[in-house]
Amino acid sequence: MMRAFLVFAFFLASLPMLMACEQKQAAEPKPTPETAVSDISAEPQAGEAPDEETALSEDEDDFDYDGLPSGEGQEEVFVNCSGCHSLRLVQQQGLSRHRWEEILDWMVEEQGMASLDPPEHELVVNYLVTHYGLPE
Repeated sequence: MMRAFLVFAFFLASLPMLMACEQKQAAEPKPTPETAVSDISAEPQAGEAPDEETALSEDEDDFDYDGLPSGEGQEEVFVNCSGCHSLRLVQQQGLSRHRWEEILDWMVEEQGMASLDPPEHELVVNYLVTHYGLPE
């Protein structure tokens, strides 16, 4: 009970930061592995044609997703969460599946997060529960 209260209190304390999200989102594009990789320009050697596909996949493998553990849904969580707030906010939670779903619904309804289609929503929730969920 105390833990739930503390999580809720932290969540309420985070509201001003989340409210500022809409302003930040309008000013800055969402980071993605593709945009991070596109900023890297590898110069081909003399007489060598650039191999964009190989360079892209090698650079994507080096992208650290701000410390999110690897797994299915990692990129979706990174893109949908880090555009608005620090991923540390996500990483310090320990919520049940039901609470993660409520948080995502709240983010869409109250904080201006883009709505996720059902398969992506399920992928994000599964990732969050797997890596930042309460043990069942």
